[in-house]
Amino acid sequence: MLGGDHLVPEGPVVGTMVALHAMMADRRSMDRPARQGFVEAFVQAGWRVLLADFRGRGSDTAARAWRYEDLVRHDVPAWVRAARSFGDGPVGVVGHSLGGHVTAAAIAEGASRPDLLLLVAANTWMPSLEPSWRRRQLKRLSVGAFAGAATLVGRFPARRLRIGPVDESAGYARDLARPMWTGRWRAHDGTDW
Repeated sequence: MLGGDHLVPEGPVVGTMVALHAMMADRRSMDRPARQGFVEAFVQAGWRVLLADFRGRGSDTAARAWRYEDLVRHDVPAWVRAARSFGDGPVGVVGHSLGGHVTAAAIAEGASRPDLLLLVAANTWMPSLEPSWRRRQLKRLSVGAFAGAATLVGRFPARRLRIGPVDESAGYARDLARPMWTGRWRAHDGTDW
């Protein structure tokens, strides 16, 4: 079960914004300090905000074996459907890093159709998008270490390494690294995002 928080403006509601966090983080990262963070600007502008957790976080800590595609095909569409269920105005997604590129993939695949989209630092590491040979090699080394550590330990130990409050699934880590090696941003079934 996915967990989240619901922030409601004091006045009339303009629409509903789903806030999706980065990797090695959870919904709290989008509202720090509480009710003074990034998403509070939307609340003050009249937006209802769903602070959303992806699987493996919050109340869903039992879900440890998941893939990138689970976020694209299940989590993003579920949150957008939840936002639409309010029925009052447009539905937007503000995605930070992971939250942004999985939403872009969900839109490309037709799994989700928010009315508005705001991406914050939502790049994927594709070799063709990095002109510097040196940076490409450093990124390959970085994602290789990320995926290798996750495979070795069974998850990426972000908490133990003190680089984030949430460990990431080994399957997800390998999925995230794949584009640096294949040059394609694809699902396991070949869907090209």
